[in-house]
Amino acid sequence: MKWTLLFVMALLVVTAIARADIITLKNGRVVDGRLYRQNGHYVIKPTSGGVMVVGLGDVASVELQTTRNPAEKARQAWQFLIVQINRKKNVGRIIDLITTYLKTYPHSPFRSQAEKTLAQFQKYQTDGFVRFSGRWVSLKTRSELLAKCRWITQTARQLLRNGKIIQAVGKSRQALAIDPAYTDALIIGGVAERRLGNMPGATRLFRTVLAAHPRNTIALNDLAIVRFDQHEQPAALRQYQKAINLEAGNRLLLDNISAALRAYQGSHRAILYRRLQRTFALADRQMRIRMAKKGLYRFGNTWVNARERAYLNRKNRAYQHRKENLAAQYKAAQIELQSVNTQLRQIKRRIAALINTINYSEFNQEALFMQGVMIFLPNEAMLNSDTAALTQAQSQQVKLRTQRVQIQASIQNIRLAAAEITRKEPTAMRTDIQRMMLPGDLKNVPPPLPLAIFSNTGSGGTLRPGAAGQYKPAPSH
Repeated sequence: MKWTLLFVMALLVVTAIARADIITLKNGRVVDGRLYRQNGHYVIKPTSGGVMVVGLGDVASVELQTTRNPAEKARQAWQFLIVQINRKKNVGRIIDLITTYLKTYPHSPFRSQAEKTLAQFQKYQTDGFVRFSGRWVSLKTRSELLAKCRWITQTARQLLRNGKIIQAVGKSRQALAIDPAYTDALIIGGVAERRLGNMPGATRLFRTVLAAHPRNTIALNDLAIVRFDQHEQPAALRQYQKAINLEAGNRLLLDNISAALRAYQGSHRAILYRRLQRTFALADRQMRIRMAKKGLYRFGNTWVNARERAYLNRKNRAYQHRKENLAAQYKAAQIELQSVNTQLRQIKRRIAALINTINYSEFNQEALFMQGVMIFLPNEAMLNSDTAALTQAQSQQVKLRTQRVQIQASIQNIRLAAAEITRKEPTAMRTDIQRMMLPGDLKNVPPPLPLAIFSNTGSGGTLRPGAAGQYKPAPSH
């Protein structure tokens, strides 16, 4: 029976790896208790204190002292050795572990299995076998598998660039079937899954890369974008902070962070935001110097040449001038509206007072009439005067109300005009797209995104007057 089958069967039959008294962890801590394997980690039950959960790689050694008999002690040690063998990648280290076991437990009931396993690994050492994707293979076989994996991954990348996302996912999975840890295939698969809207799948693939390679800038950048997609912006900024600490000179990464900082909806006073902003500002200052030597200047999260910048500056000045004019018109209209409202309140009070006066005069005339006085001329003259004043005031009130409606309509038109120019504001022409990275993008950085310019009719276009041929539009992955 081959050693691989032996290990699998042993792991299926036994869940308790060892019952030991002295467990030494790699951090130097020594625990008195018992050790169990459970769901991909170790559970330590100390003789005193709470239960501990540690990773499989956190246990340095186990000293078995309280087993009931030597055979039980050897069995537990063998079970623990199986776990170590399945975890090790160095053939020589595995041979040393098995040799030590045979010397320590010369009468072990598992001696025959240990000797067969030792012979198998000695043959692997002689033949130059290495661990690849959980298997022991020859160097030639590993080279062939890696070459096949690279070819499939390159095909997946090309499919992704051509917009054939589903096919790209299939190819990346085909490569991962050969080597589940192949970084390029994991990243391409993650980018493709994100394009399909499968954010959990993309997150899982990028996390797999980072678990093995925490300093992989491409995976950090791509995971940050997925976090933004999932509305987890603080988590995205943390990923970007890790990435910029590693690759502060990568233009695409800085472009993405520029877009992310503008799109961030959390508090700009938060330490997380401010720290990334400071780091970005320092790195971007150097990037601007480098790009200026190429005749390119930052505009949002992309770059423009001198002619484009001049065009944008003219457009921005015109925008600011119109914006200031609208602001002045709006302020004047608000002042005029306030004045009209004040006059309307005053005329309303005057009309009410005149009506009261007229009613009082009419009451007096009626009283005099009841007393036999046909008409009291002073009262009649006052009544006529007040009635004429009331008619004039009511006419003025109508005019003021009409004027107020006109002013309100003018204010609404100003607001609509302001909304329209805001839509065409030069800053609105920024793409603000955070672009996924693919393997190789650190050294061969994709060109900046083209700058979208909207005409007065609202139709889309691309401004590239005199791009000097340095850059061409590139897919955003």
